[in-house]
This record gives sequence, C-alpha cells and structure tokens, in this order.
Amino acid sequence: MWSIRDSSSVSNCSEAVRLAGAAAEFVEWGAQLITELTVKGISRYLVGEGVDAEKVRFHVSELEAGGRSHAAHTHGGVEAFYVLDGKCAVEIDGERHILDSNESMILDASRPHGISNAGTTRARYLVIIAS
Repeated sequence: MWSIRDSSSVSNCSEAVRLAGAAAEFVEWGAQLITELTVKGISRYLVGEGVDAEKVRFHVSELEAGGRSHAAHTHGGVEAFYVLDGKCAVEIDGERHILDSNESMILDASRPHGISNAGTTRARYLVIIAS
C-alpha cells in the first residue's frame, strides 16, 4: 500500500516535509505519488507530487476561553483565519477584530498580528498561510 516510486519525487517530498516540520509517508495514488503529512488538527493532509507544500500551509487550532495562541508576531506572506467554532479576536497592529463562527479574515502577515479566544467556550479555527 505505501510505496516510494522514484528518488527524485521522494527528494522533493522530503524537502517539503523538512520545511513543514512534519512527519510523512509516501503513498502511490494511481499514477501520482502523494505525500501524507502529519499536521496539527488535520486527520489527513495529502500533498500532490511536485507541489511545494510551503507555498500554502494550514492547520486547525483550538483555544480555551480567554486563551491566546502566542504573542503578536510577523512573518512573510498572507495569513487567513477561519473560525470553525466559538468566537475569536484577531489583532492586527494592536487593533482587535472579532470573528464569530463561520467568519474569516485575511491579513498581511508582515504586520504584527495574533489571535485569541474572545468567547466563553472553546474556539476552533483554521489557519492558512500562503507565501
């Protein structure tokens, strides 16, 4: 079931895995080699052959009521938050924007930003980072 098709594909996939900091297995899916990564909050994360997994990264996070993932930070690219459950506050340059379930925000990740739980119950949200 699990197989490595050729060393050039494995090298490319391994590089994506190294950059993503994730565990991986390689699965042959029809004629295409698929990399399966382990990503926080995602039960199955597949990356197609030849795709640079660093161009778009995503994961699901959870925060307890009043919790914060980390201090405001910056990095390259564009970041999006999509609230799955609960209520979150996205902070950009010190300004707070409240997002309820089924709401999203896209921001320039080079500006100081962060996210916290603005509700009274656990919040789940999807983070997408594109470079």
